[in-house]
Amino acid sequence: MNTDGLDALHQDLRTLRQALDDENLERAAEVLHEHDQRLRRYMGQLGQDAPLGALRELLELQQRLQSHMRRVRDEHAARLAGLRRSGQASQHYREAAR
Repeated sequence: MNTDGLDALHQDLRTLRQALDDENLERAAEVLHEHDQRLRRYMGQLGQDAPLGALRELLELQQRLQSHMRRVRDEHAARLAGLRRSGQASQHYREAAR
């Protein structure tokens, strides 16, 4: 499962990124779960013999993806906060107009 396993782990991250870009959060959750299981199997099979350089590269990809996920989360949170403020302003305007 050495290179095949690594290839599959990298593909998981590409698929996860695509699901996030498509805002398909259900699919993203599925892929994340599958990736976690695949990574655990991979590490369980190879243990100490796992290629450290390849795992570092995978970790860097995961960290970049997590950073992307945080940015998207923060952007959505800001939009949501803006909508709330806008809704509150509309409500206050309607109340003042009565």
